[in-house]
Amino acid sequence: MELADEIYMKEIQNGRLEAMAVLFDRYQVRIYNYFFKLSFDASQSEDLTQQLFIRALQYRNSFRPEQGRVKTWLYRMAVNLHIDHKKLQAKHRMTVMPLSDVHGNVAEVTSGNFTEADYSTLDKALMQLEPDQRQLIILSKYQGLKYEEVATIMGITVANVKVKMHRAILALRTLYFSKPNGTYEL
Repeated sequence: MELADEIYMKEIQNGRLEAMAVLFDRYQVRIYNYFFKLSFDASQSEDLTQQLFIRALQYRNSFRPEQGRVKTWLYRMAVNLHIDHKKLQAKHRMTVMPLSDVHGNVAEVTSGNFTEADYSTLDKALMQLEPDQRQLIILSKYQGLKYEEVATIMGITVANVKVKMHRAILALRTLYFSKPNGTYEL
């Protein structure tokens, strides 16, 4: 039987830092995928994932079990880390690699009746969304978090998550079906 994340977090808070390896193993792929769906940049996603777990160690004493689960705490830090990263990028006026250059390097598994072109079109439409809409869809649909968890991470109510998610899905659907063959200008 697996121990709960909160038990490992308590051990980390008590100075047994090697317990972070368990949390890292449990969440590194999911956190990486979260960052990747926001940026479509593998290197940046790797860096942000590492930074997140370093922050988790630095701020381990800020976790309070009565305020939520470890998973929610980690994703809240991931949201903040991504915001900080975007601010730093804007400050340094870094150039963003075009999505078409990045997407060719991404190996995707297709299933059912979907082709790689369908996934590519979806990714391009996703990148056209407002950042907060993209964030909601990624947390909920790609990361599989419940609306309650998303609400905690985003600092809004569940009702607000539902309304914003509905609007984000409508916007994504409009973008996805408005451009034939994913011909977006980025």
